[in-house]
Amino acid sequence: MLDDLQTEYYDSSLKRTESRQQWMTAGVPEVYWLEQTKVADTIQTHIFRKIAPFVTMFGIRYIQGVLGCTLENDQSTKIFIKININGFGDIECDMVTVHCWGTGVLTFLTAEFEDIIKDLTFIKLLNTSCVEGLYTTFRAGKTALQRKVAPQVLVFSLNSSAEMSTPLLCLITAFYPRAIDAMWLHNGVPVTDDLTVTVLPNHDATYRMEILIDIKNNDPSGYSCQVQHRSLSETLTVMSDLGKLLSPLEAVQFTVPQIGTKGNAAKMKKQGALIMLAKSNALWFGLSRSCQSQDLAWPSVVPIHHVGNGGRRGVVDKCSEECGKGASSSE
Repeated sequence: MLDDLQTEYYDSSLKRTESRQQWMTAGVPEVYWLEQTKVADTIQTHIFRKIAPFVTMFGIRYIQGVLGCTLENDQSTKIFIKININGFGDIECDMVTVHCWGTGVLTFLTAEFEDIIKDLTFIKLLNTSCVEGLYTTFRAGKTALQRKVAPQVLVFSLNSSAEMSTPLLCLITAFYPRAIDAMWLHNGVPVTDDLTVTVLPNHDATYRMEILIDIKNNDPSGYSCQVQHRSLSETLTVMSDLGKLLSPLEAVQFTVPQIGTKGNAAKMKKQGALIMLAKSNALWFGLSRSCQSQDLAWPSVVPIHHVGNGGRRGVVDKCSEECGKGASSSE
């Protein structure tokens, strides 16, 4: 992946690395794909050889992994490997410090993984290929990363079973790049309490954001949703209709795009209800190389934002057990 764009994919059934972007197919020579396949094969061989007893004992049928690297402004490099075994946990290794840490059952395999990454030939291959691959991918995808898609902003109320309580939803879609600054204001003052903010991917490599606020006195007057984004020449502000409670039908007839391989999504046409269900097929993929640039962090998981003090958002990462469609077979 390059920032939040999946660029390539590998699994042990394919036995080759494949492009996931047209601009990668057109802009990268064949020797690049051969090199990435060699790297992926090497990772798979080293990992399976070392943890084969564990795989056999627990009947594990697939392992998911990511090789990633970042290049900082001071030219320092961070290179890492992340491995996930569904139901058993995760393990991550820093290729620079040669240190691994894990969660769940995989915590007990940190020593085995550290032995793997201490192999000097292994380290040299991964370190060289990932950084060189980062530059190659960035050159090919620079235009795609620099594209801008301006969002639309919709504001409406949702039905609530609680008395004297009205949920207001600000839906911002579709936008790119992912970085965005959005908040609820009450009489011009940022609202920091009783907020839930969620960012999800759309089917077309854009994003949508939902900001849900709970109004205790049933009076939405004075509330507005404010959005700032790189694609907008000025701040976009949408009022809550000065006291009129808008249902989804009154606000807009809008269908949420299908997401992921199973296309789970809900339509906003149900009275007073908006349910977002999403799968992402571009987050975990079988032993694929993942690289990023400085601007956006590698999106290893679907990010859920919660607004805290001063309206600033902190990211809480939450992994989906069914995240990704690629798998590396252990058989």
